[in-house]
Amino acid sequence: MQNNMNGGTPWVSFCIATYCRQEILKETLSHIKKQSFSNYEVIVSDNDPLQSSRTVVEEIDDVRFIYFSNIENVGMVKNFNIALSKARGDFIVMIADDDPPRIDFLQTLYDLWKEKPYYGAYYGACEVIISNEDAAAAYQVDIGSIKFLANIPENTVRCFSREEFPLAYLEHQVFPYMLWSVGIVRRDIVIQIGGMPDYGSPLLTDLSYITIVGSYAGCATINKILGGQIVHGANSGLANPHNIESALIGCHKYFEDKLSSREDWINLKGRVEKFLATYIVNHCLAMNTYFTNHNKHEENEEMQLALKRMFNLPGMGKMRFYYFRAKWMPIIKKILQPIRPFYKWVQSSFIKKSKNI
Repeated sequence: MQNNMNGGTPWVSFCIATYCRQEILKETLSHIKKQSFSNYEVIVSDNDPLQSSRTVVEEIDDVRFIYFSNIENVGMVKNFNIALSKARGDFIVMIADDDPPRIDFLQTLYDLWKEKPYYGAYYGACEVIISNEDAAAAYQVDIGSIKFLANIPENTVRCFSREEFPLAYLEHQVFPYMLWSVGIVRRDIVIQIGGMPDYGSPLLTDLSYITIVGSYAGCATINKILGGQIVHGANSGLANPHNIESALIGCHKYFEDKLSSREDWINLKGRVEKFLATYIVNHCLAMNTYFTNHNKHEENEEMQLALKRMFNLPGMGKMRFYYFRAKWMPIIKKILQPIRPFYKWVQSSFIKKSKNI
């Protein structure tokens, strides 16, 4: 494909929301610039009224990279939808400034679209890059890359109809984890659903978006890593306990508004509740660890009070025991650590005596 230099319609538009993260944005734009497929445009919507990212885009020196800034910080979700309103491509990539794509991201999905042209969305697998100790401690993983390939041979192509996709996604049958920035969605579908869901919080919006776009015209997938997300703490909502409750309530309403007319809504409703409850509780566990490690007692108390109220929401009550067990088990193990050698000695002595009887 040739560069789209003459004002024609690009095949795909990257819609990027950014705010005061010039170095991170620069890295992601460089990954896009290196794409082996070239018929695209990049819409960078800057939430900084001082236009701190303008020079980053101008330094790319490529007419496909287009910069806009807002007169005030409108928040992440509205900023994404502003970028969408400027986009002209047949397909849309919703991408944060810290979600670098692989060099063959577009070419792979273009080839998949040519092979399976009747779907509304096309996705590859993703990786999550844990970049620092804060994020690693909060999620109880090691620093490095976690690849979320499906448990099938790499490069396998699978297709899900609009009827199949929501349940398959909610039950993690498509990929163990999906990232919105490693997929393309038909622009008409994104516009039809109203862009990114806006219920007052960015939390859960990516998961909601993926579910709903796949429910419109199905999704074709390829089991290949096409990009990832760099988790550095600030981008995963760990430090922000505000609006977590409104996010869960808003997300429930969004799913019901978009999916309740389906014949399978009775079955989907329970699975939506379980999916959202599991995500929120695990997110709160990570937040608890982050706040504890940073002595942020007020923020942790706010989060705990919100969680207490959320346990009364659909699907959440069943997660109460899971949360408290996961929260206190590491502390109990730490307390018992000094007597562990004694316990092993007693256990060993008991086994020896049992053998002698």
